[in-house]
Amino acid sequence: MLKNKAPIIINTISNFLLWRKNISGSIGFVPTMGGIHKGHLSLVKKSVSYCDFTVVSIFLNPLQFAKNEDLNTYPSNTNDDLKLLSNYNISVVFLPSKQEFFSTNFSMKIVEGHLSKCLEGQKRPDFFPGVLTIITKLFNIISPSHAFFGKKDPQQLLIIKKLCEDFNYNIKIVACPTVREKNGLAMSSRNEYLTKDEKADASVIFESIQEAQLLIKSGVFSIFKIKSEMEALLLSCPNLKIDYISFSSCSTLIEYKKTLKKNSLVSIAVFLGHTRLIDSFFYPDI
Repeated sequence: MLKNKAPIIINTISNFLLWRKNISGSIGFVPTMGGIHKGHLSLVKKSVSYCDFTVVSIFLNPLQFAKNEDLNTYPSNTNDDLKLLSNYNISVVFLPSKQEFFSTNFSMKIVEGHLSKCLEGQKRPDFFPGVLTIITKLFNIISPSHAFFGKKDPQQLLIIKKLCEDFNYNIKIVACPTVREKNGLAMSSRNEYLTKDEKADASVIFESIQEAQLLIKSGVFSIFKIKSEMEALLLSCPNLKIDYISFSSCSTLIEYKKTLKKNSLVSIAVFLGHTRLIDSFFYPDI
């Protein structure tokens, strides 16, 4: 068996552009903030299988964190991340510093005017402008042919597809399945915040997703009925607080009030202890 070739680690934009200038063929891109886990690695595997070259970025983006959020404690260890990534045939790990990425008078932001105003965007108003600004910069630097994003963050996925459409990026956005822990909890770097008991309790989140899917499969499209069943399951965990349960159109993210329709996104956000967790599914799957 051939040994995986260690990726080139590039820390500056100028050096990356020198590398990029000599590359032809398809380039897959996986943007991360570090804290690499099996969810990220599934995106890497998909990129390696699809594309001639794969670039992974690690940049803890300060723009997408509000002042009261966890920028300073976000679970990321660069050395551990690089060890995990070295097991795959990645071409480059792009690892810029904050100083490299932002000029001293940096003042621009990309703001989406509709899809980002609800759900996560309503709860975390700094999040999507921060994400879109950095993703736009990364797309401009990397110039990928493909970019890989998880369905675990569905609103982000839809908004980045819209970014490519509105800004005429010739980039194929590849939506990848949510990767889960053994108990069904969607993998996230922030799962590190959960205690052992909280992680066990978190299984109820995926159970509520599965219950909704079963109801839909059996022909139940009443939002009241589906939501009631999901709430009952979630609130069976006394340490859990529901932030929202949403039934919306995939194309507009406008909420459905009474009846679930095709091309919908069913999404939930909860607090388990002090940790906020999200999960979702598309109906039908995309």
